[in-house]
Amino acid sequence: LSGIIRSVSAEENQQVKKGDVLATLDTVKLEVQIERAEASAKGAAANVEDATVTLAENESALVRAAALTKRGMATDQSLEAATATRDRAKAALDSAQANLAIAQ
Repeated sequence: LSGIIRSVSAEENQQVKKGDVLATLDTVKLEVQIERAEASAKGAAANVEDATVTLAENESALVRAAALTKRGMATDQSLEAATATRDRAKAALDSAQANLAIAQ
């Protein structure tokens, strides 16, 4: 761990034992990095939640499109479009989950 030394607790040639505090580091930069990482993780978690909802909506739309196509009330093209939209939503969810794993 590197950083700026805030204080030194041991003096030159002083005997120390394992566990003694020798110096205290300034942790301001580390605290800011932690806050940023936590905020990033929260944002990534929100993205996963949004992507999950979007995928569920697109899966429902695909089921409706399949039913309409089967009854002849929609075209194969609309079913293909619904399938592609669902596939993109699944890919977005996979990406959001990967980003969350990185952020954590």
